[in-house]
Amino acid sequence: MLSKNLWRSSAELANYRESVIRREKLQSTYLGNGFALPHGNPQLIQSSHISILIPGKQIYWGNNKVDVVVMLMVAEKDKKTIEPIMELIMQGVNNKDWFIDKMTEVR
Repeated sequence: MLSKNLWRSSAELANYRESVIRREKLQSTYLGNGFALPHGNPQLIQSSHISILIPGKQIYWGNNKVDVVVMLMVAEKDKKTIEPIMELIMQGVNNKDWFIDKMTEVR
């Protein structure tokens, strides 16, 4: 999912990937109802991107099973503009079937 972003360098990608892993070890980004929202340090990224994975079957995310993984790659400069996207994600947590239908339409 990280590979979908336009990274300036392999070092930028590696640093952000490590920040995502550290974040997950600190506290799981499982939101409930089969949603995971992994993300890293916004100061380590220049180009924002969001990648959504809807696997064919549930996968384990820590101790939970997930149907939807939303990888946030949001730069510090874009943090204030992500609110509408977060609202959409939270609607999805409340109504997973609706969210999956919407995301597969976009595909």
